[in-house]
Amino acid sequence: MIDQTHRFFKCDPATYTQLASAVDQSRGYPHGAGTRAVTLRGLPTFGELELANDNSGRGLIAIDKWRFTPSDDELLAPAIGAGLIEELTLSEYQNLKTEIMP
Repeated sequence: MIDQTHRFFKCDPATYTQLASAVDQSRGYPHGAGTRAVTLRGLPTFGELELANDNSGRGLIAIDKWRFTPSDDELLAPAIGAGLIEELTLSEYQNLKTEIMP
């Protein structure tokens, strides 16, 4: 199943934290300091991600495709190549989300 609007990832905690920091730096976060509309970061912290249900300790995140730049893909490539971040299909992502018991 192909999602036309999002990219899905399963992320190692330390690697995600490093990449999120790099994204913040490249985007100039925080934005709006000294105003009511402060945006502290571009991505949620690892602690805010849902953990994959496979006991890997990795977090799951869906990111709008329009947010990605070519430099973001370059930043991700080494972590994906090393197996520290895995890009998922929509089906894989959904299968790794925690199921709510009835």
